Amino acid sequence: LAVIAPDLSPGGGQMFAISLANDWHRRGGRVVLINAHYLPTHPAVVSKVASGVAFYDAKEERFDLAQIVMRYGVDVIHSSTWWADALVDSYRNALPAGVPWVVSMHGCYETLLQRPGIDRSFPDRMPRMIKRADAWVYTAEKNLAVYDVYGRPARLSRIPNGMPQE
Repeated sequence: LAVIAPDLSPGGGQMFAISLANDWHRRGGRVVLINAHYLPTHPAVVSKVASGVAFYDAKEERFDLAQIVMRYGVDVIHSSTWWADALVDSYRNALPAGVPWVVSMHGCYETLLQRPGIDRSFPDRMPRMIKRADAWVYTAEKNLAVYDVYGRPARLSRIPNGMPQE
């Protein structure tokens, strides 16, 4: 599993990505966590990453998502929030064919609809990403607003936000 986080700053989508990577590792799965590096990294957030999780930063000079996917034999790519999704999209032609891509939404898409200046590539990327990603997951009804503009993907599921039991 390759889990792409938008960055490692405090935030729900970031913690979701870390929790997914950590839990996959805890259950015996191989996992790579990738920091797309939209915002600066916070040491307290990085400290939450389990020691057995392979970690890469997209700002590293030799970073190459396609090579990481091939090196680790990644079976599924999961991205979480727009900036992580956009990173996967930027490698769309270099990624091995047939590796499924799952996108989970955490509120960025409706913000980008309302404030397009945040990322001017959004209108060009979004239709392509809807076709390319194999499954889309949303957590709140407000996440669906983007599909009123760009159309619904073939596979769309809702998973309620949750927290691990203490």
